[in-house]
Amino acid sequence: MRGIINLEAAFALLVVGGIAFRVASAQRDERANDGKWLFLLVIIPAALLWTVTIPLVSDDFVHIGYALRFTPDKIKGLFTIPAGDHFFRPLGYLSYALDARWAGNNPGLWHLAALLIHFANCVLVYVIARQTGLARFFAAAAAVIFGIHGSRPEVVTWIACRFDLIATLFVLATLVLFLRGAYWIALATAFLALISKEAAYVLPVLLLLVTNKPLWRRVIPFAVLTAAVFLYRWHLLSGIGGYQTVSNTPAILNFNIWRTVTALLLRLWATLFFPINWSESPQWWLWFALGVGMVGYALVGWSGGRERRTMAFLLFTLVAALPVQQLLLIGADLEKSRVLYLPSVGFALFLGAVCETLRKTNWRVPAAIAIMVFQTACLEHNLLVWRGVAEVARQACDSVAASLANNSKTVTVLDLPNVLRGVYFFHKGMPDCLEIGHGIDIRRVREDGADLVFRWDPASETVKR
Repeated sequence: MRGIINLEAAFALLVVGGIAFRVASAQRDERANDGKWLFLLVIIPAALLWTVTIPLVSDDFVHIGYALRFTPDKIKGLFTIPAGDHFFRPLGYLSYALDARWAGNNPGLWHLAALLIHFANCVLVYVIARQTGLARFFAAAAAVIFGIHGSRPEVVTWIACRFDLIATLFVLATLVLFLRGAYWIALATAFLALISKEAAYVLPVLLLLVTNKPLWRRVIPFAVLTAAVFLYRWHLLSGIGGYQTVSNTPAILNFNIWRTVTALLLRLWATLFFPINWSESPQWWLWFALGVGMVGYALVGWSGGRERRTMAFLLFTLVAALPVQQLLLIGADLEKSRVLYLPSVGFALFLGAVCETLRKTNWRVPAAIAIMVFQTACLEHNLLVWRGVAEVARQACDSVAASLANNSKTVTVLDLPNVLRGVYFFHKGMPDCLEIGHGIDIRRVREDGADLVFRWDPASETVKR
């Protein structure tokens, strides 16, 4: 498996390196077919809508439980009380609370809400692609590649990733408004992005990258706003916050140059080009699609990228990945692939741009289609893995709930894994699952001293008394 990952990284670097080498002498040539290709966007809901039937997992239950218990008097605290999770993401929690008003404890409606935000992001990617000069087909192709990228299961299917979805939504909205000259409205959406997730702190740099000529003066207010929100966050959290190590220190401060170089130059590109969850063997159709995708990548690596804007899109990808560089050593099971959501915007725009600039115009559309076919196959394979693990989680919760029906006993569930085949499982969510899914009082789930004791059995992937 490590050999496969190394091959992925090597191939991705060859493609990126080949394109970057040609950018300096780029000359723009005539566009390919500029017809109306918006129907391509239908691929995105066609590939993802079935996920509304996938059961919830892990922190899904925790966040939904929090949302169902949320009251208006808690709003002020989201902005003024230090978060116990070391993050400042008030808009994300407000988003959960609003969804709870109409979705309740219905998993399908929660999945639908996430999909709607994702679809909105895809449309915004299309708009940005058009604003930066891509022809309609290649703008639509970029939006589709972003929408059906193989890393989407974690960020779109896992309800706990709402922060990534809405932060990206407002980052993209800010880019669109900025390119249209609506600077004051863009400042408002920038603020919403910054209070959604810290990944949005790279926004001022992204604004410079999407413009043909850097508009330094126009970007200064966005840089000031970003600094102000960051300083307030630092004050509120008494430090930089973020994910913590086992010794309760901020993970982002544990800088390692070799890890960062490996993450940004190898794992980032390997996972973006080949987002396959290898924890389960691919079916024949994924191997076939891999061959098709390799042809598409080879075409763009051989003769694409003869425009300077392709370098801007590559830099967009790298800059968007910087805030999460400590999490980019994504393994073969794609755990943590959610952090690629914003960087994959730049990657999708990059692929759309290089497909449009292939030397042979009759290769352009087939290359884009080949890449879309491959990414769709990766997505479906990875979603099937996610659904399988989610079904195991549902059965485990049902099994424990059955033992608590028609009695007042308490229960302890031991050794539940945090991750199973790259999918976040049940490390924290069992009490909320029992309450949300079965109406069992959350206080009946204890860490010790319970009437009933269940233990996770990894061999059978079930909980047993």
